[in-house]
Amino acid sequence: MTSLLWPEGAAPAPGGGTWPDDLALEPLVRALALSSRYVGATRAVLTALCADIETIAYRQDVLDDLLRLPELAGRLEALLPGLAVAALAGTSRWAGEAGIFQIAGRLGELEVYVATLQALRAALAEAAPGLRAAGWLALAATVTNLTASPEFRALAAELPALRERLERASSVTLGVNLDAQLRPESATLLAVNAERFGGPRTLLGRLLGPDRERQSGLTPLRQAGERQAFGPDRQLFLDLSQLLEEVTAPVAEALTRYARVGGAALATLEDELAFFLGAARLVAALRAEGLPLCRPRLAPPAARLLRARGLYNLELALRLRGEPAPAAPVANDAVFDDTGRIFVLTGPNRGGKTTYTRAVGLAHVLAQAGLLLPAEAAEISPVDAIYTLFPAAEQARTGMGRLDEEAAHLAAIFRQASAMSLVLLNEPLGSTSPHEALAIARDVLCGLRMLGARAVLVTHLHELAHEGEALNEAVIGTSRIDALVAGAIAASDHSAGDGAARTYRITRGLPDGRSYAADIAVAHGLHLSQIERTLRERGAV
Repeated sequence: MTSLLWPEGAAPAPGGGTWPDDLALEPLVRALALSSRYVGATRAVLTALCADIETIAYRQDVLDDLLRLPELAGRLEALLPGLAVAALAGTSRWAGEAGIFQIAGRLGELEVYVATLQALRAALAEAAPGLRAAGWLALAATVTNLTASPEFRALAAELPALRERLERASSVTLGVNLDAQLRPESATLLAVNAERFGGPRTLLGRLLGPDRERQSGLTPLRQAGERQAFGPDRQLFLDLSQLLEEVTAPVAEALTRYARVGGAALATLEDELAFFLGAARLVAALRAEGLPLCRPRLAPPAARLLRARGLYNLELALRLRGEPAPAAPVANDAVFDDTGRIFVLTGPNRGGKTTYTRAVGLAHVLAQAGLLLPAEAAEISPVDAIYTLFPAAEQARTGMGRLDEEAAHLAAIFRQASAMSLVLLNEPLGSTSPHEALAIARDVLCGLRMLGARAVLVTHLHELAHEGEALNEAVIGTSRIDALVAGAIAASDHSAGDGAARTYRITRGLPDGRSYAADIAVAHGLHLSQIERTLRERGAV
């Protein structure tokens, strides 16, 4: 079956590492997934990080067609349950079952298989005038050829007759002999009926009523499980089983001619359709809320570019949607090119540095999945891998301090990353002294410059941002080091800390030397006057 994701064959395994957690990818996965059934498949597409621009463009075209043809999207979504069932056709699902159940189950799956493929062919044929993507055209051709094959046509023609024969066994009539005391004495099977028996009716009503053909019983119709189950050792039911096998034998014989018919490839198609349908649904919702989304232009991986105008963090946008008074996330430009590929990002606490860093990473994840970017316009080169270090407190392994862990993690990045990689470091080296952290950070930046990767280093080491030119001259490399700063407007009232209004604007430039941490302390009641008031209220002083 034609793939909508991988025109040249099988998909690679999803990538590993800590970056999905560091970039807060999971909320985005769940927002894109059409339902909980497709969360795993959606995550696998996003984390595989396709770096081939032709494959990415192939995916972009597939999504574009869905966005232009909402009627097609609706028909395809309605087919997903059928695809899930049809995918079981030809598997060993019924291998351990008795013959009768195997026949009925196999027949049912083949019926869904045929009906689903016919409906898929019809949906694609109706949308054909508006289809432009090579993926949809290839899928339409594949489905058309499959449904036109002699084997498929024979199967579709024979299934109704097989179903009719199988439905001839809807009920059985038993003959029971009674003794003089009206106790059952012996029994035999009289007939296999195409009609099912109805519910309870009185004897008079059954004999004189206008719808005697319904074959209602004298007593309530007992459901399986209401009484003790009849075991296979009961001769009467052994006879019944043998009789039903004789009834279904022609169906079983006919089905052997279609033993090679299998729908395993439809499982992959189901997941891929769900991925693009979920993406189209999210795009429609975000655009309805006024959030910009764009199809990025693709640049070769070797160009190592990211130029995005009005880029915002999509995970943040999804969180803000759940707020009582939703607000749009602050958008920023992001430019990674020959003028600067490695950025030292400084600025106030809670100034948007981590949000921006994640936005850069998520832009590559979304673009390489073939999806739209949360920006007004963008041009991007795929990365071959994403490496992150977002330290969490007290996560070091036994016998290793936090600095040991971070140093080992950074060293592993240099053993694996390439010039086409993206490296995102969020306030590393915080567990050592500023002097020592500064020395290590200089070496890391110089190493990234020599490597040629794209990178963001978020730090409160403001001196580091001022050393960009010196570091560029210290080593030879193709990635220039530059500085970014998160904006803040200092308040005039410093009576309770260094209060500042965060703008969440990230621009090129040098820091003013302040992180405005004091206003965060004030927000938590840690200014000395606040501490004193708290202690007095408690009677502790």
